[in-house]
Amino acid sequence: MATINIADLNKAAVLAALYNNAKPQGKSWLWYRMTIKQAQALLVTHVDFKFDGVNNRVLKVDLSGEEFDSSLYDLHNGTGKAERTVNHLRETGFVECSNIDIADLDKAAVLAALFNGAKPQGNGGNYLRWMSTKKARSFQVRTYKFGCESDRILKVDLSGEEFDSSLYDRHNGEGMADRVVNRLRAGYIDISGLDKAAVLAALYCNAKSLRMPRKVYVPYSGRIFITIEQAQSYLDGGLTFDTIEDHVLRIDLSGEEFNPSRYDRFNGAGKAQRVIEHLRMTGSISLLT
Repeated sequence: MATINIADLNKAAVLAALYNNAKPQGKSWLWYRMTIKQAQALLVTHVDFKFDGVNNRVLKVDLSGEEFDSSLYDLHNGTGKAERTVNHLRETGFVECSNIDIADLDKAAVLAALFNGAKPQGNGGNYLRWMSTKKARSFQVRTYKFGCESDRILKVDLSGEEFDSSLYDRHNGEGMADRVVNRLRAGYIDISGLDKAAVLAALYCNAKSLRMPRKVYVPYSGRIFITIEQAQSYLDGGLTFDTIEDHVLRIDLSGEEFNPSRYDRFNGAGKAQRVIEHLRMTGSISLLT
C-alpha cells in the first residue's frame, strides 16, 4: 500500500489537484478543470471525504486523514501519479496538471494549440500571430523541444507521451496548458480574439445549403454568402444557430470556443477548423479553395 502524507496541505487543493491530474474518461472534458472552490464544495457534500469517481474521472481516494492510500488512484491514472501530483502541489501551489498526457494526440496539433494559447510577448512587428497544424509540422522537423517561438514562450518538451507544463504555465497562466490540451482533445475550436460576426459569416459561406433559399443575397461560386454586417444582425438575435437561410451551421458561438462536431457532420470532417484557420491567417470569410 502506497501512502502519501497530506497533513500540511489544504484538502480542497489536494482533491482539485488529484482530479485535474486524473485521466479523462468519456466526456469528463465537459468539466476539465477543477478549482479549489469547486473542490471545497465537493468536500461539503462528501462528508466522509471519500471519492470513487468525479465527473467520469477515477480517483478512488479517502482524504479523511492526514495521509491517503494512492494505490487505486495510480492503478487507473499511472504509476506514481498521485505522489507526483501531491509533490507538485506542495512545491508550486498549483492544482493543475504537472505532467500532461498527449499520447493520443497529434504532436503538431499539440504544438499549434500551445502556441496559440500562449501570451504574445511582442508589440506587433513580423511575429507569427497564429500557428496552424500544418505550420507546426515544419517546426517539428527541427526538434520536439520548444523554448520561445516567434513572440510566444512555450518551454515544453513534446518528445514523449506526456510533458511537464510547469514552465509553460508560469509564463502563460496557471493551468493554461491543461486547458489548451483538453480543449484540443475535446475537438473544440478557439475563436478568442476573432470578431464573432466574421466567424459566423465565414462558417456560413462555407456551409452546405439544404436548398436554394427564397432570399438570395449575392451569388458566390454557386452558393450565397452573407457579409459581416449581415452576420452581426443575426448575432443580435442570439448566439446559437441551427440553420440560416437553409445553410446548416449547428453551432453555439456564446463562448471563446465552440464545438464543431455538428457543423462538420453536415459540412465535412475538419471543415470548421479549416475555415477558422483561414479566417485567422487571411482575415477572409470567403470560400475555401
